[in-house]
Amino acid sequence: MDFGAIVLWMGLIFSLSTATFSSAQTEPLITSLYSQLMPWFAALSIETADLLIRKLAHLSEYFIFGFLVSHVLQKRSALMSVRQISVAIPLGIIYAISDELHQSFVPSRTASAMDVLLDTIGFICGSVCFYTSVLIRQAKTLHSDTSPPSQ
Repeated sequence: MDFGAIVLWMGLIFSLSTATFSSAQTEPLITSLYSQLMPWFAALSIETADLLIRKLAHLSEYFIFGFLVSHVLQKRSALMSVRQISVAIPLGIIYAISDELHQSFVPSRTASAMDVLLDTIGFICGSVCFYTSVLIRQAKTLHSDTSPPSQ
């Protein structure tokens, strides 16, 4: 199931790169939502708010992707954590580039090197967050194994 989650997430990322989720299609929804749910956001122009939300979406979708890939590598690989990260990050970058390449063929979308950078940052943060949580769990387990029994 762990590979299935990655494939499903990659499919979601791919679908978000289609014309259906272009700025022209999503801006009316974003405008409606942000004016109702986040009135403090109203100081920004619609275009700025749309751009900010889109860039945050890049970071968050690749954060989750990095977390998922790191989880699978940690679960299925005999490599040390540092080596797993050094395998995961190029995979994330390659997928980010392929996603932008896909967008270059969609008439209402454009490819952007800045988006690849945001995707990469999100992926790295997701990987680092995953491995930090692994280290914290290991430290807690080690601490509980070495603690003297309570009376």
